[in-house]
Amino acid sequence: MALNDILISDLNSIIPEIGELVTYTPKGGNPVNIFAVIERNNESRIAEAQMGITYKAIILVSRRDVPTVIRDGDKVTFSMILGTPADDFIINNILSQDASHWKLAVS
Repeated sequence: MALNDILISDLNSIIPEIGELVTYTPKGGNPVNIFAVIERNNESRIAEAQMGITYKAIILVSRRDVPTVIRDGDKVTFSMILGTPADDFIINNILSQDASHWKLAVS
């Protein structure tokens, strides 16, 4: 097995272990429950803030669970403050992607 295959497999194993259950709804599609690692309250990132870009959160999801992403169309539902009701957030930027995962900004 190639190193890249091992890393993809490892990341796909880690996200459910350290992530939390969210609902991902593709534009025009049906909602699915997946695991995501969520970095909340991300509005203070200096470089992006200087460019006038702010996000409510950044999420990391497996490409196995989310094969494609539509900016300003897909949405994800989770609680911004743990223990409170969940809110819908629009995927408004793809920060990075590779063979194993997406790093997505929501607001």
